[in-house]
Amino acid sequence: MILEGGTCTVGLESTVLDLSRSRPMVLRPGSVTKDMLMSVIGDVAEPLFVGQSGSPGTHLRHYAPRTRAEIVDTSGIDHRLMSCPEPVAVLAFSADVVPPPHVAIIMPSDPREYAMKLYDALRHADSLDRSLILIERPKDKTGIWEAIQDRLRRAAV
Repeated sequence: MILEGGTCTVGLESTVLDLSRSRPMVLRPGSVTKDMLMSVIGDVAEPLFVGQSGSPGTHLRHYAPRTRAEIVDTSGIDHRLMSCPEPVAVLAFSADVVPPPHVAIIMPSDPREYAMKLYDALRHADSLDRSLILIERPKDKTGIWEAIQDRLRRAAV
């Protein structure tokens, strides 16, 4: 049985915090950001973006599409697309950076909306049966964007 509860209000899995160390450490960023944690528990160690086996969702590859995915800076999208021998799917902030015959999946610029759409966009890109999914790298790395960047790294391993 599958429960269909509608669209998730956060989109990303929870924050995973390791409290077994002398300083708490975020193993997987989520909607509860490091700054939020610090306001409650004090100093939090910088996260180690390495595979962990003791906690769900902290493996190097997690919720990744079947199709190979690459993260590309905005300035490198055009060059990368020109090097693709066949059409690819592109998660981008604007359709303007994705010329035909490639397929653009437009991602929101708001981090909460991006987080809510991310997995659906990856599944959609996977369903297009392309050999590659390019993901435009968000420029921001703070707040919820840190969690988004983490999920993108894990999807593109």
